[in-house]
Amino acid sequence: MKLSEIINFNPIRKIAKGKEAPFVEMAALPQHSRDIAYVFQKEFNGSGTKFKNGDTLLARITPCLENGKTTKVNCLKTSQIGHGSTEFIVMEAKNPEYDEDFIYYLSRWNVFRDYAIARMEGSSGRQRVDWKALADFECKLPKKEIRKKNGYILKQLDDKISINNKINIQLEILAQTLFKSWFIDFEPVKAKIEAIQKGKDPQLTVMKLISGKTSQEISQMPLEQRKELADTADLFPDEMKDDIPKGWKLLPLYETAEYINGGAFKASDFSKGKEGLPIIKIAELKSGISDQTEFTIKEFPDKYHIHNDDMLYSWSGSPETSLEVFKWFGGDGLLNQHIFKINTQSIEQKVFVYYLLKHLKPVLIETAKNKQTTGLGHVTVADMKRIKVVYPDKKAIKLIKLKLLSIFDMSSNCKKENVTLAEIRDTILPKLISGEIIEKLI
Repeated sequence: MKLSEIINFNPIRKIAKGKEAPFVEMAALPQHSRDIAYVFQKEFNGSGTKFKNGDTLLARITPCLENGKTTKVNCLKTSQIGHGSTEFIVMEAKNPEYDEDFIYYLSRWNVFRDYAIARMEGSSGRQRVDWKALADFECKLPKKEIRKKNGYILKQLDDKISINNKINIQLEILAQTLFKSWFIDFEPVKAKIEAIQKGKDPQLTVMKLISGKTSQEISQMPLEQRKELADTADLFPDEMKDDIPKGWKLLPLYETAEYINGGAFKASDFSKGKEGLPIIKIAELKSGISDQTEFTIKEFPDKYHIHNDDMLYSWSGSPETSLEVFKWFGGDGLLNQHIFKINTQSIEQKVFVYYLLKHLKPVLIETAKNKQTTGLGHVTVADMKRIKVVYPDKKAIKLIKLKLLSIFDMSSNCKKENVTLAEIRDTILPKLISGEIIEKLI
């Protein structure tokens, strides 16, 4: 059947001109992922696409279509209508109970995407596919009961990915709050100093501060937990020198780890047929390896090779969206220029530098903006040598292992699980869309 038999393309929706309504821009559409990154309110000017929860949005313009920018709308309130880019195609299920999820996953199907890309028209760099061409896409689709089951199976995988992403947001907030309190504002150190000045117990004061418990609650804790809390409190100095904790030091950001820039790969390095190792650029850091990723079979120095669990920092690009520290879980690859691989001598140093770069993001963005050209900015080695940070001594660095390491590992495990879930989803998607394996799963 043709898709027009199960899909309403660009259905008529109404928003009063001049009224503010949820707006989704092209940048908010994920690549090879389901959920919209963000939504903001914007006045409707009379043009653009209009959609509701349950609709699928497909980017129709190059390179967004090729890059897999497709989403299922699930971020609006009940009965609310949103609007967005004119470069979206809106696809509404004629029978939502059976096809709402199925249509989204069909739009991710490589057969459908190849069909859409092959029908793009227009001048080079501004090619688009017309919705009428998609409506004519014809294939053998499973029966509606099977389509409903297909969509449900794939939805469960994306729902778990979404849950993990939400968990990671909360873990990030917790880690940054703790990191700022201990290593930026030095609150436990200052609390110790104040306790000593007032003749109070500095250890107990810090134990109460970092645990959020009263003296009585601490006294009732199991002995092992109370000792661990006391040992943690003892790792903080009880003096300040030159406005930083005594024994800690002021370092250039560049000296907190070894920062190795990626290689400058040329078109002649790329292999045909996706042979060899993937070349990891900023797009891969954000969205993983895709059909747009370049590969190479050539040999390059070890310093450009990256592996799972490596820490990377993108130092060039659009300041607000590209300057970021990443944990890499996409397998073996070769690192492109404009990205640092960050080598550390211990897990404690790795975790400290990771959260330090997270904390410094506003500073680094502002630094990049000052050298911005044509919308792009960068942070140079000279900048990183100029920016000074406080680095804890060997005693205090143990604080990382006691508290922040567990948060860091929990976040990493969520990301690793998401990689596995996405691989499973993408592997079974073509078979479910075609109905090939559904009988075995029911």
